[in-house]
Amino acid sequence: MVIYATTASGISVGALFMAGYLPGALLAISLMIGSYIISVKRNYPKGEPFNSKKFIAELMRSFWALAAVLIVVVGVFTATESAAIAVIYSLIVSVFIYKALDTCIETLAIVLILIATSAAFGYCLTILHVPAKAANLIKSVSDNPVAIALMLNAILLILGCIMDMAPIILIAAPILLPVAQSIGIGAIQFGVMMFGYSV
Repeated sequence: MVIYATTASGISVGALFMAGYLPGALLAISLMIGSYIISVKRNYPKGEPFNSKKFIAELMRSFWALAAVLIVVVGVFTATESAAIAVIYSLIVSVFIYKALDTCIETLAIVLILIATSAAFGYCLTILHVPAKAANLIKSVSDNPVAIALMLNAILLILGCIMDMAPIILIAAPILLPVAQSIGIGAIQFGVMMFGYSV
């Protein structure tokens, strides 16, 4: 969400987080129901039963990681400031509390390579006026806002199947966001759409 807010510019990261709670909860419930049905059909072995004490213990253990969301949701900072403060906070937590810096470096190295190459590719697309051409192409197919919205959803679904979330945001947001806004979809609403398909 921080990457999207920076890419789209002028969007509150806190507003994105708040807008993502309900769709995120619905997505989680849908995945749980689907997993349960498949597990019962295929007779997967059962794990340990739910334990409230273990749940509370895990919640307490993950408190410092979950607290990073508050930095963004509070809404006091801009997107760039929130990102910088969240990075510093996450670095301190990962090094001194969880002691998992090596794992973080391995994960983030992959993500940063994706972001760097995606940013370069996105710059090339802008230079070649691809966003404007793509918008004209989509609008030439149909003027119906519902049809355009369905096309945007189909594009995001296909991209979500073959790409990681960060590259999708950096490459597709500048191209598809103007199209979405032209049919009345807000930047925050479109951002939540992107996250849903990218997951």
